[in-house]
Amino acid sequence: MLAQIDDVAKKTFDYVIVGGGTAGLTLAARLSADPSKSVLVLEAGEAHLDNQDILAVQAYGSHFANDGYVYRHKWIAQKHAANREGVWERGKGLGGSSGVNFLGWFRPPTQDIDGEFLSSEWLTARDPSSFKFLMVLFSDWETLGNPGWSFANYLERVKRTEGLIDPNKDIAERNYINVKDWKIGRDGPVKLSWPAVVDEGESRILDTFHIDGFRKNQTPYNGDPAGFWLVPSSRDPKTNTRSYATTAFYQPNASRPNLTVLVTATARQVLLSSADANGEVRATGVEFEHGGKVHQVHANKEVILSAGTLTSSHLLELSGIGSRDVLNKASIPIKIELPGVGENLQEHIYSGVSYELTDDAPLDTLDILRDPAVLAKHLELAKEGKGLFHAGCVGVGFLALSQLSPKRAPELHAKIGKIIQELESEGDADPVKKGLVEQYKLLKQRYSDKEGEGSPGFEWISFPACLSTPNLPTPGKRYVTMMLVLNHGFSRGTVHAVSKDPSVPPEIDPGYLSQNIDLDLMYEHLLRMRQVASLPPFKDIIARELNPGPEVTSKEDVKAWIRNSFMTIYHTIGTNSMLPKEKGGVVSPELKVYGTKNLRVVDISVLPLHIAANTQSTAYGLGEIAGDIIEGKWPKV
Repeated sequence: MLAQIDDVAKKTFDYVIVGGGTAGLTLAARLSADPSKSVLVLEAGEAHLDNQDILAVQAYGSHFANDGYVYRHKWIAQKHAANREGVWERGKGLGGSSGVNFLGWFRPPTQDIDGEFLSSEWLTARDPSSFKFLMVLFSDWETLGNPGWSFANYLERVKRTEGLIDPNKDIAERNYINVKDWKIGRDGPVKLSWPAVVDEGESRILDTFHIDGFRKNQTPYNGDPAGFWLVPSSRDPKTNTRSYATTAFYQPNASRPNLTVLVTATARQVLLSSADANGEVRATGVEFEHGGKVHQVHANKEVILSAGTLTSSHLLELSGIGSRDVLNKASIPIKIELPGVGENLQEHIYSGVSYELTDDAPLDTLDILRDPAVLAKHLELAKEGKGLFHAGCVGVGFLALSQLSPKRAPELHAKIGKIIQELESEGDADPVKKGLVEQYKLLKQRYSDKEGEGSPGFEWISFPACLSTPNLPTPGKRYVTMMLVLNHGFSRGTVHAVSKDPSVPPEIDPGYLSQNIDLDLMYEHLLRMRQVASLPPFKDIIARELNPGPEVTSKEDVKAWIRNSFMTIYHTIGTNSMLPKEKGGVVSPELKVYGTKNLRVVDISVLPLHIAANTQSTAYGLGEIAGDIIEGKWPKV
């Protein structure tokens, strides 16, 4: 059902969606459900339909070495992170990164979207005890200038995509999974399930966290993921294959005559009209490359960028929308001056603490598949629904600052306050900086130093292999890595065009650890992990700490190790932030680019402030939200 170039070039469609990834295919399915609307999706990568390399759930990570499956976006040397350079891999092909991710299905905590703020009524109330009764709920996103973007509205749209399938009885009972009380979708097209195999060792690790005082979270999808639990994957248990945007939203709808998908079509720029009397421009179509030639396609209603955080902002700049300084340096004629384009980049990072397991530890890990004989054994076990090819990455935990480091929480909370004061003292002439001050104030609330308060923004993921540096694993040994994830970072980066030539990649500067508070938070994270690893039953299956290693003990050495070894978690957001224009915003609450009549951005680049969750479910949710916005079904506040 895939289109040919003659079906697209010089043609006109109601909606032209640039990017057939997670959000793009979700939105395309929504819009094309109305047979009166014509929808075109331009995807730069291949289709990869029914490709076993993509569908195999145990193949996560293997795609990153194959340029056919991922883009390798280079980022520049980081002066606050040992001058390291690197790449960010992103999905290339239909389904985008949902086809190459690690499959985990998370949702952010309610307080990351719905924060509590005092109402004007309380300010005039005589009785301070009435405080808690006069609180009103606004979302953090709403507080940043986006009416209607509440947790309830977000949740309703994400649930439409979810198709949870219950775990087997043994896994459920052994790991405290009580899905009957979960607020999660069961009828959606993205199938969610647990691996058929969850080793006893995973349960021992979770039990240790519980012994250390962290709760067994039996309802992690009800708005509070704090505690430890086993996360489901975007996996169809009937076929033991990846459930992703292509299988969920494209293939079931591929026969629709009003849905056209052209692959290997790389967008070069959005075609824009001259400004009207109100100073607004109209997106008339898209210029793209296919088969070595440049073509155009026209849009009757809207052009929608769903190319991802690293590409959608680049396309805006190539189209003449962005900071005057950036566009002038790249020799790109200015159509709309919008300083926030490519700014406010945020990323989740992690440090991997790896442990060599004892010979009798009841946990098979991916390390042993390096042995050809063991690999052959597990390929045979897979035929019976057993072994590593039916296992996965499942053990997770979420902690607030007051839980992670109760003694140091007040000091760190106060340090955040000083960062805000210093930023405010610099003045508010820069709109991007104004928006950053507002974000930091919300982050200060998320990092509350009071027990029982604050967002559980510290994430621990149990990964069944060595996933750390610098020390190499010993052949024949098994390892588990505790990935210590910082979800609420303060550092900000940028993505900017350096040339008007679309084939020249943008300059990506993650700004890693540019705010030293991030390093402090990661340091506390590691200290607590070592404390947990010293307790049974986890301690009983550990032979030694491989990375950072027992010799890395001083504060200076630990921080140096973090600077040299932390890694990306592939959750980049923010370069087209949904904020007021005067605070560095790029899109309105309707996801429309400021200064345009009909150009939207629908991918996680619009998120203005990061969430304590992997971003897969939110990308799908954005596709659903955008569909409601376009169809007039999104709440008007």
